[in-house]
Amino acid sequence: MTVTVPVTSLERHEARSDLRVLAGSFAQAWDHGDAERVVAHFAPHASWSHLESPRVRGVEALLDTYDHARAAEPWSLHWLTNEDVEVREDGAEGSWQWLALSAIEHGAQLAWSSGDLRMRATPARGGWRIADLEVTTRLRAPVDVGWLHTELVPVVSGPPSAAVPDASGRPVPVCTIDLSTCAPARTGSPERRAAALAAEVEVRRLLPSHLRARDAGGAGLGTWGDDAVLVTAGPTGHDTARGRREIGERLDAELAGVQVLGRFLADQAIVVHGDGARSHATDLWVAVVDGEARWLAHRYVLDAARQGRQWTVQRLTRTRVLDEPYAVPAPQPATAAAAAP
Repeated sequence: MTVTVPVTSLERHEARSDLRVLAGSFAQAWDHGDAERVVAHFAPHASWSHLESPRVRGVEALLDTYDHARAAEPWSLHWLTNEDVEVREDGAEGSWQWLALSAIEHGAQLAWSSGDLRMRATPARGGWRIADLEVTTRLRAPVDVGWLHTELVPVVSGPPSAAVPDASGRPVPVCTIDLSTCAPARTGSPERRAAALAAEVEVRRLLPSHLRARDAGGAGLGTWGDDAVLVTAGPTGHDTARGRREIGERLDAELAGVQVLGRFLADQAIVVHGDGARSHATDLWVAVVDGEARWLAHRYVLDAARQGRQWTVQRLTRTRVLDEPYAVPAPQPATAAAAAP
């Protein structure tokens, strides 16, 4: 069966939106530790070059690549930034820079790492799929050492049986994007499809504007519906607040004793269905909590609805996926030469 490749301006914009969903879903499935869900992002005869490993092809080889990588890194949390997506006659290519906090060396050490993710994608029945993936590393440094003294720690590989389960109590990052059901239906007239892309632009503003207003000390609820719902989830359960007044009180109580120094939002993938839309994103905080510097992160699922000409937040679900002390590398001992007068 021949699949039509995007050639019009409308289809190019739709493909860019779909590749954001594909990349965000891939990163979430990786962190969740679901090998079959990871491989479901690939086309049947796709290839993959991962870090220092050779390029492989085919489903079984892809599964093996993921299993070995996950054994060496049994816990991870990824953010994707610096998106660059190009859609051409023969398919689409996307590149991102990734940042990760992960338990490397079979879970023995926590480290920051970053690098580049490049994918070539092809259209399929269920949406776009990865035809070729290349993941490279720029930085991999233990948290307690820092990248000034250790820029690139070698990858410790080995069979999956060598994995050491992460016993730190860190929650497994939730996977909010189900690629099998999340692919938008690109049907209807060009006018309706263009309206869906225009709606995506409006929905994309809702979460960043809310977080920015909260960090500045404001309510941040101007675009929330009167009956909106805020769900806060974590390892021990979830808590629900309903209505703007109760939500505002809950958010104010959360920020008591917290100074947000910076909050970075990444991986925002949006799917619009008629007068409804869903936005997925992951953030990273640098904050002072009760006098202690900490890294915090949430996964977000925002459900929005069109009310008249305006899109409003109907439900926001936040899942805490990171709460770590901001470890400051210990100063290196002075050398004898440096200590000499």
